[in-house]
Amino acid sequence: MKGSLCLWAGGVILMLAAIAAQAATPLSRSECVAKYKAAQAAKTINRAWVEFQKIECGIDPTAHAGRKAAPQSGHHAPTR
Repeated sequence: MKGSLCLWAGGVILMLAAIAAQAATPLSRSECVAKYKAAQAAKTINRAWVEFQKIECGIDPTAHAGRKAAPQSGHHAPTR
């Protein structure tokens, strides 16, 4: 019983570490644009594009100073 509890606890710790590592990985620009457009379509967006990139996607918006405009529907997504 004690051994299975330790095994279970170890599995939980590994799973949480994997989730944390995945959450810390920034999205690509195209993934971020898709996420932004989905939030726009669902009317759940509550921040500007620059803030959205930083908070929701883990992208440094200052690294793309020439691309601060929010993607609009019907237009091509910015590419890198």
